[in-house]
Amino acid sequence: MAAEASDPGGGSTTVVSESDTVPRAPYAVDDSYRTIETLGGVGTRDVQQVIARALPSNVSFPLRVTLTPALLANPAGVTEQVSEIASRRSGYVAFALAVPGVIGMYAIQEFTASNQQEDHWVLTISSTSGLTQTTRSITFRQIVPSKLVPIVDAVRSQLDAMEAGGG
Repeated sequence: MAAEASDPGGGSTTVVSESDTVPRAPYAVDDSYRTIETLGGVGTRDVQQVIARALPSNVSFPLRVTLTPALLANPAGVTEQVSEIASRRSGYVAFALAVPGVIGMYAIQEFTASNQQEDHWVLTISSTSGLTQTTRSITFRQIVPSKLVPIVDAVRSQLDAMEAGGG
């Protein structure tokens, strides 16, 4: 069954399957400021850039809220949008850290070839034995359970095969 929900990759609304929803989790806001976001190198828009931190893991992550005229007229609306996105992302962080093999994670921001800013999670994943580790970068949208678990399982299988093969 599908439901409308805030996308884990941002404030947009998308269809997310029920199996991909996780409980919201507490967070703290470490920084918040108004700035301009570039759109493909040719356009810009006003956004509220926020650095939030999932609790209790203390994994920090960025989020942006587009400052529409309606939000600019109602500052409480910005706070509500931040809470909606940050509590959901904190829930996904808690979920990811509970997946067997994920031993750590952090967020980074990169620019795509079309000059779009894109948020990524960098996961540290260990082999089944815990003797071998690697990192894997995924987009914010890949943190949902239906996508994350197969990614982690595939990386763990590769690490286990490497250990079994001696190299």
